[in-house]
Amino acid sequence: MITAPADGKLVFLKNLAENQYLKATDTLFALMPVEETFIAAVDIPVRGMGKARIGQKVILKLMRNLVCWKER
Repeated sequence: MITAPADGKLVFLKNLAENQYLKATDTLFALMPVEETFIAAVDIPVRGMGKARIGQKVILKLMRNLVCWKER
């Protein structure tokens, strides 16, 4: 059993396949706080600019070596 240090939602950081080789250092999950608002700086390709709107809800995919901070 794995116990989290805080309440939150467990999210996958990588797609896994059956019998996939993993290293002990691979990060598979992240714990995202519940009921939190996130602010993100994103790069949107020019061809996707017409689809982006201020205040739009999005799905963020987390990547390795992600730098996160939280303002209080």
